[in-house]
Amino acid sequence: MSEQRFAKEKRLHKKRLPEKSASEKIPSSKKSAAKIISKVNPQAEKSVDKTVSKNKNKIKTQTKKKNRSISKLSNKSAVQEQIIKANGLNFAVKRWNITKSKNNPTILAIHGWLDNAASFDLLAPLLKSYSVVAMDLCGHGKSSHRPEGVPYYFVDYVADGFYVADALGLDEFILLGHSLGANVATTMAATMPERIKALLLIEGFGPATRDINQTCSNLRTSIEKFSKAESRKRRYAEFSSLVKARLNGQWPLTEQAAHLLCERGCVEHEGKFTWSSDHRINYPSPLRMTAEQASFVRSQVTSPCHIIVAEQGIAPLVSAEKTPLSEFKNAGITRMDGFHHLHVDAAHVKKVAKVLNDFLSSLGKKL
Repeated sequence: MSEQRFAKEKRLHKKRLPEKSASEKIPSSKKSAAKIISKVNPQAEKSVDKTVSKNKNKIKTQTKKKNRSISKLSNKSAVQEQIIKANGLNFAVKRWNITKSKNNPTILAIHGWLDNAASFDLLAPLLKSYSVVAMDLCGHGKSSHRPEGVPYYFVDYVADGFYVADALGLDEFILLGHSLGANVATTMAATMPERIKALLLIEGFGPATRDINQTCSNLRTSIEKFSKAESRKRRYAEFSSLVKARLNGQWPLTEQAAHLLCERGCVEHEGKFTWSSDHRINYPSPLRMTAEQASFVRSQVTSPCHIIVAEQGIAPLVSAEKTPLSEFKNAGITRMDGFHHLHVDAAHVKKVAKVLNDFLSSLGKKL
């Protein structure tokens, strides 16, 4: 990555986004419920202290070669960073192709669990006809964490998506989601279908479910986990060690993709690195929908929908017989070679972009 971009990213990681006091009243009006409170100056000050400069040079040496191909893809269009105040929290967003929104609906992009808005760094610039806004979900990336003692419910992510859209002045928009973000996007499209012009899903197609017989045991597990929650996070002496830990996650990642996600998803303190995300997002949600509820959610999606599944991702979970995908009223599906994060993979992202661009173009005046 460039030295200027690196200095900006490291400076942003060092700052914690302030959270609004729980006692403050949240405006009830849709137009006043949320508003943009600040922008990150793209010409931010270049000076940093000597310690940060030393660490910056160390990381740059470690990652220069591996990030070269990513930089070529992700810097094709100007990116604007913003902090948006919504529902008493601060949400960090990245914006691409801002002037395109005059002709086409804006795309609101929502990332997956443990990821952040950098999940769309390669894909967003390739959606050239559309303004793209990628948000850091609450507890992820540079966004606020939920107040102490407040669990992370799936339905709250859904509400946050609408609050952010309201802050951006998006009455109607296109939704793009990956994994957890695809589940959130599906539920948003079902909840307020009149606002969603099209639904683009990558490796996800509705709320995660829990067998009804596990309702009480799941709630107990969640309560016990939260009661024993520890705020301390593991710290890594080297940025490369943080990346290595990310590579050992649930889904396979290329090392380049891990670098992108870690650059936005870490903070540096006294020469060591740790995750910026809230440790509580690792704990089980207190309550999940049943399969019947999730099926009903999918049936309520009325906007045109296209789903991409990766052959080495969730595709094996989607049988050739009746599947959750058949519960959508107006959905197409494309199966592609690749892993769960194929949209953050330089080897597959152009194919992903082509599928999405072709689908949106086919809708014509429907958008």
